[in-house]
Amino acid sequence: MRTEYDVAIVGGGLVGASLGCALSGHGMRIALLERVPPRAPTQPSYDDRTLALALASQRIFEGIGLWPGLADGVTAIREVHVSNRGRFGAVRIRATDFDLPALGYVAEARVIGAAVAGVLPRLDDVELQAPCEVMSLEPREDAVLVGTRTEAGRRSLSARLVVGADGTASTVRALLGLACEEHDYRQTAVIANVTPAQAHRGRAFERLTESGPVALLPHVGARCGVVWVSARADAKKLLQLDDAAFLGALQRRFGYRLGRFTRLGRRASYPLTRLYVPEPRASRCLLIGNAAHTIHPIAAQGFNLGLRDVAVLAELLVEAHGSGADLGSADLLSAYQTWREPDQRRMLAFTDGLVRLFAQEFLPLRVLRGAGLVALDALPGLRRALARRTMGFGGRVPLLARGVALGATGER
Repeated sequence: MRTEYDVAIVGGGLVGASLGCALSGHGMRIALLERVPPRAPTQPSYDDRTLALALASQRIFEGIGLWPGLADGVTAIREVHVSNRGRFGAVRIRATDFDLPALGYVAEARVIGAAVAGVLPRLDDVELQAPCEVMSLEPREDAVLVGTRTEAGRRSLSARLVVGADGTASTVRALLGLACEEHDYRQTAVIANVTPAQAHRGRAFERLTESGPVALLPHVGARCGVVWVSARADAKKLLQLDDAAFLGALQRRFGYRLGRFTRLGRRASYPLTRLYVPEPRASRCLLIGNAAHTIHPIAAQGFNLGLRDVAVLAELLVEAHGSGADLGSADLLSAYQTWREPDQRRMLAFTDGLVRLFAQEFLPLRVLRGAGLVALDALPGLRRALARRTMGFGGRVPLLARGVALGATGER
């Protein structure tokens, strides 16, 4: 005997769980299938990664009921400062330039994960199955038969739509045989928390260097989250340094805009690759988040891109369910891809282009990089366009990102 659902979400990390929260309360029955138990140390939703939340992402979290559990654990980004190490040129984008309280927010992944874990058990229409490993997918005319393995043994369920939100190494993508374009940047991101001598005052910094960007993001209190991108061999050496030597190397790379770094937290790392699935759909199946597109962290947009996937898909599903339409129809999946593909491709090209541009040490390009930052800082129109993109408001904006509740007829 198998259990029937309207939507089965494979992957209970931040993107998949957010989709479950977004769909809750709209008359659908949802299964959330996660391979790793929510509180397990290996659950990526509870690691120390520093995530920058675009303003659109904050509105999405508010619309799906997660923001109250996050508000006390996030830090507002009031200014973004981008500079080119060893060269002239810098750009500053301030929230006050746009009459906004913040350009975005910063939170550790574990803080967002804890907020999600606090909400999910209260959702009667979202059934979390963890640990649960998806073993097979069998699309049929009116549903997908999903074979799973749990602690109780092998089971099956059916869903009108299966959503793969299971990350870069997606099982759903592999089972469906969906082709993807991959590129190894041969870089590693080293992450840590540091405490500078000077207050960050809500400022986020990105230092662009020939070996990769170094970002410092403001945290609650005096801490800053560091994302230091470098070649794999260099990153390995950074991880082997003692705390004092690491802080010294970071100081030389970043400079003294926040004074001297005084304390260092636990370090971790992850390799950087680019992945894009040109056709992220199959019969009654769809990929979202990192399963469909994994981008370089140079602009801190990867998680925000996944949340916009959530907002668009939730909007289409709620509308379809309300009208009695088939949630797994080819028309719905086509509408999703038509809506999301431009944003995904633009962000992929934007981040990949930045990586390639700042990796070049050809003299004319070095001059153009500096001139480009100067132009951005001097021209309000260019600065506004960049800010809108990084705040998540480029192109067609979904209801949740505009602060409109799903199913509502007007803005809040």
